[in-house]
Amino acid sequence: MENLGSAINAVKDPVETGYVLASNISICLMLALFFTYHLNPKTLLNGLKNGALIGFFVSCFMDLSYYGTTNLMNLHATIIDIFILTLITAVSGAAMGFVLSKLK
Repeated sequence: MENLGSAINAVKDPVETGYVLASNISICLMLALFFTYHLNPKTLLNGLKNGALIGFFVSCFMDLSYYGTTNLMNLHATIIDIFILTLITAVSGAAMGFVLSKLK
């Protein structure tokens, strides 16, 4: 809890997991569409790289705008969140690259 900003009651307890699941599904669908129609990764490693790049830029956009406009997290938590989201999208991209390489 020391990484939270000064916002009072900013974290929901309990977390609404349905909305968290919906947000993860939406980023996976965006990656799938982008990969299929624009990047077309041919290997697992190519998908990993593309997923990491997309994840890094999307998470920087989200987290740095939240950090700059709200008191939800401090800078340390913001940087860790960017790293974690980049890792998640890299793994998703690798899985999609693997699957797409087997389909063609």
